[in-house]
Amino acid sequence: MKQNKIHFRYSVRILLKRKGKILLLERGEDRGGYSLPGGTVEPNEKPLQAIKRETFEEIGLEIKKKHLELVHTLQRRRKKNHYEIIDFYQAHKWKGKLAILEPHKFKAIRWCDEQELPEQLSPIFQLGIQAIHAGKDISYDLLAPKKVKK
Repeated sequence: MKQNKIHFRYSVRILLKRKGKILLLERGEDRGGYSLPGGTVEPNEKPLQAIKRETFEEIGLEIKKKHLELVHTLQRRRKKNHYEIIDFYQAHKWKGKLAILEPHKFKAIRWCDEQELPEQLSPIFQLGIQAIHAGKDISYDLLAPKKVKK
């Protein structure tokens, strides 16, 4: 009997808010659009360690564990047998000088109005932010994107 291997990815993202605006990273030309700071949880790493590490590596901010709050979990199917869980954390307090520390990935930091997020924000992050605003702890996007027929 043929067994299908399941591929699993665990990611974390951070919502940093200031005066009704949310921090977004503008991606470089190769990918385009906007993203939230964060990334993949490494093997043997806890999610809180990952979000602290990713936030510091990408934008130079230090966040204490006591200032991080898990506000949403999104489960999605990326494609057949490929799944991802994204934990969204929020922080209201941080320290450090905000800067792009991975210029090969990102070209700018933008503070965007929470109610008027740019269309170029990754759809999965739009979904997560909308669910957070709606007060949902968890959401699902289990249908892989349909392939466009040529």
